[in-house]
Amino acid sequence: MTAKQEWFRIPQAPRYFVNRKGEILNPRRRKIKGYLDNGNPTVQFPEEDRVHTMRIARIVGEVFCKDYRHDLCACHRNGNLLDCRAENLKWLPRGEVHRIHIERKRKQ
Repeated sequence: MTAKQEWFRIPQAPRYFVNRKGEILNPRRRKIKGYLDNGNPTVQFPEEDRVHTMRIARIVGEVFCKDYRHDLCACHRNGNLLDCRAENLKWLPRGEVHRIHIERKRKQ
């Protein structure tokens, strides 16, 4: 782990760590490269008897963004799904995220 960045345990996968930039470390302290699932950066964590599959934005939001509730969705302020930095995320109801997504598609 680097001295300049703060790393925090991921609650659903406590052997793994996340920082404010949306980078994930495995138990050996190596960065994990996720994959895209419908355009959303996603990672998998093998843990004991199961594999956790989670979107990176949700992990970062749960650890670093205030006002988290399990019924809300992590929304990207700038519309770039690949930008999972904590300062780019906010929590919104699913309907509001859907409305924003439709508006952005109309502008294109």
